Amino acid sequence: MRAALAAVGAFGFAAQVVLLRELLSVFSGNELSAGLMVGTWILCEALGALLGTGLRAGFGWTAAVSVVATLAAVPAAVLAPRMFGLLPAETAGVAALAGITLAVVLVPAFSHGFLFTLGAHALGARGSAASAPARAYVWEGMGTAAAAIMVSFWLLPRFSSLAMLALFGLPVAAAVIAVGRVRPARLAAGLLVAAICVLLLSGRARGVERWAYSRLWPGQRVARVAESHYGRLVVLEREGQSVVFASGTPVFAAPLPDPSRVEGLVHLPLLVHPRPRRVLLVGQGLAGCLHEALKHPLDHVATVQLDPALVRLVRAAGGDALAADLADPRVRLHTADPRVWLLRSADTFDVIILADAAPASLAANRLFSVEFLGLCRRRLAAGGVFACPAPGSVDHLAGDAAASLATRVRTLRRVFPEVRTLYADLPLVLASGSVPCLDPETLAGRLAALRLTTAVLDSGYLAGLLDPFRQRQAGRWLPDPDAAPVNSDLNPVELRLSMTRAGQVAASFFARLYRGLAGLPPTLSALPGLLLLAVALLAARRRGFALRFCILTSGFAGAALSTLLLYGYAVRFGSAYSGAALLIGAFMVGNVGGAALGRVAGPATRSWFAAGDVALVAAAAAVPLLCRGGPAALFPAVAGLAGAAVGTQFAAAGRALGGTEPGRAAGRLYGLDLVGGCAGGILAAIFLVPVWGLAGAAAAVAATKLAGAVSQYLGPGPARASD
Repeated sequence: MRAALAAVGAFGFAAQVVLLRELLSVFSGNELSAGLMVGTWILCEALGALLGTGLRAGFGWTAAVSVVATLAAVPAAVLAPRMFGLLPAETAGVAALAGITLAVVLVPAFSHGFLFTLGAHALGARGSAASAPARAYVWEGMGTAAAAIMVSFWLLPRFSSLAMLALFGLPVAAAVIAVGRVRPARLAAGLLVAAICVLLLSGRARGVERWAYSRLWPGQRVARVAESHYGRLVVLEREGQSVVFASGTPVFAAPLPDPSRVEGLVHLPLLVHPRPRRVLLVGQGLAGCLHEALKHPLDHVATVQLDPALVRLVRAAGGDALAADLADPRVRLHTADPRVWLLRSADTFDVIILADAAPASLAANRLFSVEFLGLCRRRLAAGGVFACPAPGSVDHLAGDAAASLATRVRTLRRVFPEVRTLYADLPLVLASGSVPCLDPETLAGRLAALRLTTAVLDSGYLAGLLDPFRQRQAGRWLPDPDAAPVNSDLNPVELRLSMTRAGQVAASFFARLYRGLAGLPPTLSALPGLLLLAVALLAARRRGFALRFCILTSGFAGAALSTLLLYGYAVRFGSAYSGAALLIGAFMVGNVGGAALGRVAGPATRSWFAAGDVALVAAAAAVPLLCRGGPAALFPAVAGLAGAAVGTQFAAAGRALGGTEPGRAAGRLYGLDLVGGCAGGILAAIFLVPVWGLAGAAAAVAATKLAGAVSQYLGPGPARASD
């Protein structure tokens, strides 16, 4: 049974990671929608743990159902838009996303929680009933931690989603056969599950995934489905056009669908500079920008791309045209984190162009923050120009698009003394250390002298775009930038505005909510903790309340901190995906160690619970510090500290409440832990971070845990809560 629980823990972790990646790739999700998905998983898992408290048998059959349902959930996640009447790549509202996630993960997550309760009861029947919840927690956590290490360092970029699940499903199939007396029906079920897993591992998994994506995109040929440390990559082809998707977002198309946008984005900054020689392209620079830049008499063009796997697919999709551009002796392609590259590089540039218009994730927001812009300023030569497009239409720049542009201008003004906005075919923001030349006649003359071959932009068209009357009319929609907030790593204002703009139709309620809550002071982030403190003050004297309230708030803090650490990792290193398995694995390693410590610590005491509370508050305080600097190893260290605190308190509570009903005690405690975790993951994703940023969200988590600590000292004590 101990080995079976470890196998279930490993399979559950792999299922959570795989289904999260699938849903994000289908719905173009970001880290905030990932929090909603994880919270939905935890909620279903909590329901399974709670509803399994009254049962004593059925582990083998439940494990078989869990494996089969989880394998089926992978193509179901890909086909979910069609099943729910959505178009491919359509933005799903919060309610629709939660409903689809619930439908996909209900059986896999529910059965995972159900198996924990059944396993704890079986361990209690064969040993100490009081320590059974903690023992089950430890063994399942050990499997989870082992799977996290394997996924992080070996499996993620090498195995397809179905193949990875099949690999972890084989030990569960063995458990189906081995646990208890082997009956013919259960033997047949175990062998069937094992056969399915072996079939998928034999090379059939990728074919199933391509089939699912071909049904999602009717009329398109799915040329490639690949894995990366940074997400799922898909290449579609139709009638000579190739489109590359990264985590559900189109990042490259050949031939170029909108030449006017790219021509304006590249040629205008190069014309504003009197004699550009060295240019840096950041963001989606391979999607036409490189080709247009090479039309100028430049000496050096550098482009920095984060994901080497994505670069390989873009090279293949771009064909001979992109290959010729990259073969130009003036071009240098760097596969690295743009922020790290700028920090370490000694090169200077006359023009730096950020090709992306707005952030769709925290990882993307780090290229629009004041911290990144400061790095760009240091890499600009004297008289250099930084340029980036803004979202929205020049014909009617209003609402959240105008607010985003105002925030962009205010953020740039924190770094550059001169910031100007050009309303061309797209809003284009230019920043420099000196006054840039924006005279229409001068720029049109420079363009005519270059004799560039362009599809749309010529000297006459450019003069019309930059006509002073047109510029004044387009700029009348822009709010006062001095009243706009500054976008930073810890306060991702532009991401919230992007989410609001994207949710106008799909999630109008949340769009109105974010707009109404914008500008609330960060001090109000302690409000959730104060409300819970009021609950603790009113109910702490009830016997057993303090212990259960502590487990609930610790579950909240553990899930919220895991979410915030993932967000912080994305801010620092460019992707939450590349660190997700490592951070979750570190949390579970700490969880196992803490649970083992709680088992040998004796009866539950206030001091053990207080130590866990202090550790969780310290982990929350570390989040904003880690976002600003420090070695990468501190992220898993803090995750491990938070996991150890939650594990210690869970084991101590299980010892206090175990008694003669280990399955019931384990199910209830696990359910409380997961209900708190569900609330922590969802609230951190859709409320705390969008409204108050990472620092405010960390403060809210700390205040919540302090409320749980107060309840311990007001109540009758954990050791007396067992009755």
